Amino acid sequence: TPCVVLFGPSKAAYLGYARNTNITAPSCSGCMNISKHWMTQCILGYPPAEQCLASISAQQVFEAVSAVLKN
Repeated sequence: TPCVVLFGPSKAAYLGYARNTNITAPSCSGCMNISKHWMTQCILGYPPAEQCLASISAQQVFEAVSAVLKN
């Protein structure tokens, strides 16, 4: 089953599947496991996962889902 997957602090290159549409946060991404508090404290000072996931626009998700549904 094709999926559209959003990646915030986790790395799409590490956790994503090639057959899926993997969307990575454009503002920052891939800080998973950089510090022992990565799940509760953003290393850039943002609230946890808020900035990275919020930087993925609804339009990006809509376009990705639309492309998957067309195939």
